[in-house]
Amino acid sequence: MRFLFAAVLAFWFVLATVPGSKAEWRGGDSFSQAVPESGATSLNGTVYLLSGSSGTGFKRFFEAYNIVEDGWRPLTPIPVDRTQFSVAAGSGQIVVTGGRVAGTSEATKSSWMFSTAKSYWTQITSMPGRRYEHMTAIIGNFLYVFGGAGDDTDKIYRYNLGSGEWSIL
Repeated sequence: MRFLFAAVLAFWFVLATVPGSKAEWRGGDSFSQAVPESGATSLNGTVYLLSGSSGTGFKRFFEAYNIVEDGWRPLTPIPVDRTQFSVAAGSGQIVVTGGRVAGTSEATKSSWMFSTAKSYWTQITSMPGRRYEHMTAIIGNFLYVFGGAGDDTDKIYRYNLGSGEWSIL
């Protein structure tokens, strides 16, 4: 259900913000399967869906949906097995934080960044604490991490996209 909510939210956001698009529902090119515990975000008219678990276990994938051209494009999957992570996009980057190591209950504080211009993943500085089922947002040059389960969930983590440093607010 979390995947469906995230996908619908990302789709609606892109639909509402792409120049020339109308704020109405329409059918589009279908995704191959529903994958729970995955993540979705949007950037520059493209919705990005990545990793999660399927009914038979973990499924590593990363695909981009271009809303104007109505088509999916496979991308290089994140190089780690994660579920219950959070994903946000901004400034040409897609950032994945925390989550659980797929197939375990182990929470992680690792973070990864995907460059949409160069099409590759880079591990970035880990969060100050372990988080999963949390939410993230990129505002300006900062990534914010809110709530979820794990360490310090009453605190907001902030990552400076320019300096690569975390702080606790």
